[in-house]
Amino acid sequence: MTTIGKNMIDLRVSNRVAILNLLYTAGGLSRREIAAQLNLTPAAISHITGEMIQEGVLIEAKKVGDGRMGRRAVILEINVTRFKVLCAYIPTRDLRFSCFDLAGNVHFSTDLSFDKSDSGKEIVGAVCDQMQAYIDQLDPSERRWIIGVGLGIKGICDVRNGISVKSFGLWEDNLPLRDMVEARLGIKTLVDNDIRCMAYGDMLFNRHEDIQSMLFVKLGPLVGGAFVIGGR
Repeated sequence: MTTIGKNMIDLRVSNRVAILNLLYTAGGLSRREIAAQLNLTPAAISHITGEMIQEGVLIEAKKVGDGRMGRRAVILEINVTRFKVLCAYIPTRDLRFSCFDLAGNVHFSTDLSFDKSDSGKEIVGAVCDQMQAYIDQLDPSERRWIIGVGLGIKGICDVRNGISVKSFGLWEDNLPLRDMVEARLGIKTLVDNDIRCMAYGDMLFNRHEDIQSMLFVKLGPLVGGAFVIGGR
């Protein structure tokens, strides 16, 4: 592939990512609004979003007036109920595996328990087995929409490298969770502290539009907290 060809592909991907990030934050925008916010031409946005609609990534949700004569603007939204994410909430050795869509709807959930004698590798392996079993029972047309795995775990995490640095007794230190899961499932995996994940989820799904900074506190069985500052 030539450098020009590679650059064109990179640009196409980056434009798609920018559109998805914008729509996920805004909830829905017209093509004209997307073009204005991303500093792209309306023609370019129409072409890119047309492809994404054909692929089932975006949907045309509704038509609204924009105060001008002519056709009403069509609002585009991400097809949030199509995309799925596999998640494991691991605050203790009693944990939960679930499958969510991007609207926060739960499609599957089950609880797992492990003995104190089980190692971190054994626990992660069992969680991967559960995830793979769930994937295997899906129709092949549905499997392609599973876009990632998320692990919310107790303790200190190296988020960039997906490592459980110190879990305070949950399992051994410096466990390379991301690499272990991706090697088993072949799906992009993110790892973070469980309380931080809760705070992210609260900001994302409850859409506190008037709140950009907060202290999130989780009570029971232990107490934990996370700061959200400027929406992050």
